[in-house]
Amino acid sequence: MRSNARRTFTKPLGACLTAMLFLTAGQGVGAGGVHAEGAEPYPMILNVADYGAIAGDGADDAPAIQLAIQAAAASNSHNVLAFEEGVYHLGTAAGEEAMLRLSNMRNVTVRGATYADGAPATVLQVNLPLGNDVSGAAAAGHFFIENTKNVKLEHLILDYGPRFATAGEIVSVDRASDTVVVDIFPGMPHFDGMKAYSANSWDLETGMLLPVDALTIGTDKDGYFATTWSKVPDGSDDRYRISGMGFSNRVEIGQGISWHFNVDTANPNLRIMHSENIALENVRIYNSLGMSMLAGYNKNFTVKNVRVEPQGHSLAVGPRDAFHFSNNRGSLLMDEVYVKGVRWDPLVSRSTFVEVKERIDDYSIRTSYGVGTLSFNAGDTIAFWVGDQPFERVIASAVNAGGTVDVLTFADPLPDTVKVGSRLTHQGYEWDQVILRNSTVEGNFGTALVFMNKNLLVENSVFRNNAYSNIGLGPTSVNTGPFARNVVIQNNLFEQSTWIQKYNSYDGTITTFENHASFNKEKYNDGIVIRDNTFKDLHIGAHATAVHLKNARNVELSGNTYINVNHPIKVNIPSTENIVNNDGVPVVEERGDAILPAEAIVVDPTSPQYKEVVGSWALSGLTGYNGSITRYSGTAGGAATWTPNLEAGTYQVLAYRIVHPASEPATKLAVSHAGGVTEVVSDYTAGQSGWVELGTFEFAEGTGGFVRMSRANPQQASGYLRTNAVAFIPAND
Repeated sequence: MRSNARRTFTKPLGACLTAMLFLTAGQGVGAGGVHAEGAEPYPMILNVADYGAIAGDGADDAPAIQLAIQAAAASNSHNVLAFEEGVYHLGTAAGEEAMLRLSNMRNVTVRGATYADGAPATVLQVNLPLGNDVSGAAAAGHFFIENTKNVKLEHLILDYGPRFATAGEIVSVDRASDTVVVDIFPGMPHFDGMKAYSANSWDLETGMLLPVDALTIGTDKDGYFATTWSKVPDGSDDRYRISGMGFSNRVEIGQGISWHFNVDTANPNLRIMHSENIALENVRIYNSLGMSMLAGYNKNFTVKNVRVEPQGHSLAVGPRDAFHFSNNRGSLLMDEVYVKGVRWDPLVSRSTFVEVKERIDDYSIRTSYGVGTLSFNAGDTIAFWVGDQPFERVIASAVNAGGTVDVLTFADPLPDTVKVGSRLTHQGYEWDQVILRNSTVEGNFGTALVFMNKNLLVENSVFRNNAYSNIGLGPTSVNTGPFARNVVIQNNLFEQSTWIQKYNSYDGTITTFENHASFNKEKYNDGIVIRDNTFKDLHIGAHATAVHLKNARNVELSGNTYINVNHPIKVNIPSTENIVNNDGVPVVEERGDAILPAEAIVVDPTSPQYKEVVGSWALSGLTGYNGSITRYSGTAGGAATWTPNLEAGTYQVLAYRIVHPASEPATKLAVSHAGGVTEVVSDYTAGQSGWVELGTFEFAEGTGGFVRMSRANPQQASGYLRTNAVAFIPAND
């Protein structure tokens, strides 16, 4: 999109977008999901049994299967690696990432057996020693696929034995001592000292999540998660208890509970990188140590009849995303997909925001990004996310200055709005088309679909019992983006979800947002049609809303049905434009957060004037003022301070309060000023996140004044302390 170019609709927006999305529906991915470019009409069958991999014999089959893979790599034919019905044990990793590695290969199908009803009958079971926080080969996934073309996995079950997660029934709750006792279900793994990552509570009759906050959340392995499960010394082998985790007030006897032994150190089941024409069909995933699939820098992807779901007595699958797509291109088709029981976001599609570090002249900039392997070349198109609308420029020359730093020179001059800190994205790392259809995403503690790219069609799908938004459109963190453009959401069912606010301030089961410190009121989510959907039973929490629009323009709603919904539509007026509501339902208009004056002195967790002085603290997934980071601590005596360097004078002091059901209900904020110390106790579990006034005080020159956060009762942690920004505003003379 060019700078200053404004969209003019000559026919309804929905018709334009649907035509665009379906125009290319047959392009990019061939029959069965894989291009067989250059492949022979009759593939060569390589039976893994001929290389020593025998189903059900109990031996480690990974080396033999890898031999079969190497034989396929050495052949110029279209090869099918064929497996028999039964369980193949994988115990020897082909590197740090996975048990099996497909690298620099073309035209390969990894094919399992099927039962009479078509269900997969081949199990690839990874066998690793149980433990907490495993990594590397000790946390190997199933497949690492890199630099390949025309690769398909079909008729496979991917599992771990034992699984790195467990589940049980709550048999005792003592809220006075914050102790919970659980009987582990038969056959589920357990050991003394299990960590309790990504714990959730379940209704054992329905198998669905209970509509409460997550029991545990975060990655602070040496602080909060240093508390572990211990075996109850009563002669029972499967009874465990845990104390001091702060969730005893959110569970009841008879409920189910699940947790994981890892959260962010393990490998995905499938790591697929720098490949083209990849297909997964008729695949099941029953346990993941981290993400189920991480796919980056690929072109053209098909996921059909793939189920990520708990099996047997398991209640959950994994502690992270099910499908995470990063910096891909071409076409993505997800058809007949089912996801249940993952902790973070089941479906994620994103690219990478790149930051301008130096404006060299009107044509050249120095850039940097967090992690990844982006490649910039002459002729590439770059989108700049600045001004009223993003605009594009074409690279004339690009020089890598080492790692993730590049010097880019453009054919045309850059406007003055491009400054140090501005964000850009490489248009070559975005999909041309994404289709999600005929799928179900339910029972997940996250946002069902997080989408930060363009050209999305979601249709004929069910989104149910997901804690956050069902569809979130827009950037989620400092490195991820960009914004959603050209989106059609039609003929879907959204129900019994969104009992937790996304980032404390996004209320919709469909929501448009930005969660990035570089943006505020920009209207960059653009061209969204929401039609002929049913929104049902969205009523848990006063915030619950069907559609919540922020940071968006050109949005059309029509033909939608709202049943037992607290708020059909909310619109943030300052950050939206051209919102067309044809549904005839009331709209809640939001007028926006308070904006601090330019002279305000703001100290946040990225400032050197912010200190965590007592306890263990960690980065939170929640965000605060203007998208800034927040920190949290479960330590009972935890404390943090904000100490500005002030000129002598009178200042109004405000703190940005992070509201969440798991926060500390008696958070004490003590302001130390020239006249002494003034204490304010605030409930961080109720109301809306935002600025709260602590008072107006006299301060001496220098750093003698500060704000200190702690608990009103430092002997007991009733929830997390959460820190963000504190503002000191000079009083007018």
